[in-house]
Amino acid sequence: MLSCDWQIKVGIKEKATGKIIATAPVVLNLTDYLDQQGAEKRALYEVEKRKGTLKSGYQYVALGAQVLYR
Repeated sequence: MLSCDWQIKVGIKEKATGKIIATAPVVLNLTDYLDQQGAEKRALYEVEKRKGTLKSGYQYVALGAQVLYR
């Protein structure tokens, strides 16, 4: 199975106001059968797994994904 590198922009959103308070790029090597939505979901899972859950009132959001290298 082939794989490719995805760059996903992940942010922290304040639920009360809907404002994005921080963003960071996440680069993951994923199998190429994933589409953009699948890559975004995987990035959110990986960030939460590595960094832990946020305090109530905040959530991780995916702001876009692109293939870097196939």
